[in-house]
Amino acid sequence: MKTLPKIITSATLTTTAILNLSTPTPATTLNFDIEFTTSHQNIWDSGEAFTLTDNRSLELDWNESVNKGYKIPNPFGSDPRVGFDASTRGNIELQSTLTLNSGAVDAFIPVDLFFLLPDAPLKPGQTFNLQSGFSFNPDATFTTTSPHAAYNLDVIFDLAAALNVDPGSILDFSFNKSGSQNLIRFDTNDLTLDINGSFGNIDAHFPNVSTTGTVSDTNQLTATGDDQFVDGALDLDLLATQLLGLPPLENSKSIGLGVDFNYNLLDAEAAVALSVLQQFSLTGTLPALLLLEDGTSVPFNIGEDIAITIPNQVGNLLDIDAVIDFDALFQNTTHLGFDFDLDVLVGKFGLNIPFLGNQSVGPLFEKSIDLFDPSFPVFDDTFKLGGFNSQQVSFQVEVETVPEPSAILGLLALSAFGVGLRLISCPPK
Repeated sequence: MKTLPKIITSATLTTTAILNLSTPTPATTLNFDIEFTTSHQNIWDSGEAFTLTDNRSLELDWNESVNKGYKIPNPFGSDPRVGFDASTRGNIELQSTLTLNSGAVDAFIPVDLFFLLPDAPLKPGQTFNLQSGFSFNPDATFTTTSPHAAYNLDVIFDLAAALNVDPGSILDFSFNKSGSQNLIRFDTNDLTLDINGSFGNIDAHFPNVSTTGTVSDTNQLTATGDDQFVDGALDLDLLATQLLGLPPLENSKSIGLGVDFNYNLLDAEAAVALSVLQQFSLTGTLPALLLLEDGTSVPFNIGEDIAITIPNQVGNLLDIDAVIDFDALFQNTTHLGFDFDLDVLVGKFGLNIPFLGNQSVGPLFEKSIDLFDPSFPVFDDTFKLGGFNSQQVSFQVEVETVPEPSAILGLLALSAFGVGLRLISCPPK
């Protein structure tokens, strides 16, 4: 009765060997560093930055001559000529060149990408969930530039004229001149206005805002910039006295004995400033397409779990390629800001007395008022930012190898042979 347990034990060992042909593998996280870039995209709408170059010319040509003369009879010699010969030739050309750029954004987005693979080999026909995710690298950034415009109007000329008057040469002349001259030149990069007068001053230039985006939140870049392009001040009290014919409200006079008296009854100045403020943000998703080695394609978005079925007739490794795109949304919010302040000083007096110096009183009233500081949106839109490249990464999933039927039969035969040897070596008692 001891033979049966030995037979069972030998068969069990053989079956265990068959079941252990495949061994589990630890969980695997694959990390990839990929980069997406785009350049010269429009900051106001989808597509490339709007660039316009317009060249036009207006040309005028002429070539004219006239001859007028008379012979005066002369019985004593040749007949003298009385008259003139005149000619004029010319070419005048006006050349107009306009260049306009809408403003552009360039982006550099390095991305940290990962795939989480199954923790054990899978069988053909088995389905698993492929997990993935991504985050913007801290070096991700974008840059924006403001619109730019330039205009030139030039005149190009080539002129010639001649006059010959007979008789004599006192009125004779001729010339031939050519050249060019700029009539209008305009460039927003250096367009400025600087006015200083008795009533105040104003400084102005074409708005120019350049920004650089930084990572501000999960998979988001933001940037802000502003430019105060108008800054002015107006002397209200001086303007009032000039318009109303009033005596000066601020003056200094000598009142005798070396004593000077100065006063400022009212000093009112208005200050105004205009600014353009821009805020930009960029967010992105990663649509992808998985390509299995059997030709199967599976679309999905990075960050979503996707079900994958192991194809039949693959080796112990399933090759997978992932083609990844970058879909970016870009937001442009542009505001126009006003800043209007009023500074008022009332009743300031002073005496400059020898040996005692300056003795002052006041001001009796002084205040600075911020009348209003509003900001008005002039543009606010979110649109797709294009021009980004695609990236491709490759990885493999372990597949459990199922033994061929002939191999299984061979193992069973070997097991049976082992059992037979056991019976022979241990005959029943």
